Amino acid sequence: MIKGRTWMKWRWMIVVGLLLILSACSSDKPREISSNDVCKACNMGLTDVKYAAQLVKDNGDQEVFDDIGCLMEYMMDIDSSEVSAAFVMDVSKKKWVNAEKATYVYAETNSTPMNYGVIAFDSKKSAEKWVEEQEIGELLTYDDLHDFDWGVHNH
Repeated sequence: MIKGRTWMKWRWMIVVGLLLILSACSSDKPREISSNDVCKACNMGLTDVKYAAQLVKDNGDQEVFDDIGCLMEYMMDIDSSEVSAAFVMDVSKKKWVNAEKATYVYAETNSTPMNYGVIAFDSKKSAEKWVEEQEIGELLTYDDLHDFDWGVHNH
């Protein structure tokens, strides 16, 4: 049997180990998209990852969306206290970006899976460059998305 200080050291190591395991399980990081993923809002398969979005809930659930508009519509229908993090895919680099830090571009001609027309970039500079090259588009912030008219092409 373990006694005295040795037991205290073991107890401490067990507690630290459990905390590390629990913190690894409750990640606020986006997961990779699989070919079987279906949009939580519209139930369509994720056909083009570059338009994907993802929500991480406080309980650890991760919901995926095929369009930024689907993510925003879904978020309007749930309690914001349930949300731990939200991510959007940078359309040009195909990498996850924290939704609050991304810069968005709306253009009616942006052909997104559900025709909301909003695409994401990891920086304002990247978004501005895209708008300049395409000669179309309106820059939006994450805060702008909350007041945005998400009706399909009724902006």
